[in-house]
Amino acid sequence: FVVRVRPPCSPRKLNRMKGLKIVILGLLMSIAWMMLTTITMSHLGSDEIIIVNDSVPMVYEPIMYSTFFSCIFAPLWEEAAFRYAPITIAQNAGNQYVIPVIVISSCTFGWGHGDCIEGVFLQGGLGFIFSFVYLQSGFLASFTVHALYNIMVTFGPIWMID
Repeated sequence: FVVRVRPPCSPRKLNRMKGLKIVILGLLMSIAWMMLTTITMSHLGSDEIIIVNDSVPMVYEPIMYSTFFSCIFAPLWEEAAFRYAPITIAQNAGNQYVIPVIVISSCTFGWGHGDCIEGVFLQGGLGFIFSFVYLQSGFLASFTVHALYNIMVTFGPIWMID
């Protein structure tokens, strides 16, 4: 008589659950970062702040790209260029290079989005979050968090207008 004890979940299912938790954590961190930087920028008197519903300050960016470009293509290209390629090269060169490469790629990511210190601060901070998600769960997870963030930024102002 042999009693077999099954694990509660298969290793594959556990990996999927971990990936989903990391995606949710990354999205929550992105939202928190956006709120923190928005409040900070509104207190510093940034020109890019508008007030929606008389109480909610937010960064406004005109919708000049199609939904496909801003919510699918851009996150896919940016995750490949700013996370996948540099971090993979750094990991292959040695783990001591990963953190400096993340700092450089995140600051470059921020500079490319804002072309100013506010851009480096806001988008560079998001670059760190996306890098964390990438290191924990891989490319698909970081792309998903980035795409969901872009969807919030693109359509958030529309949803908040009375």
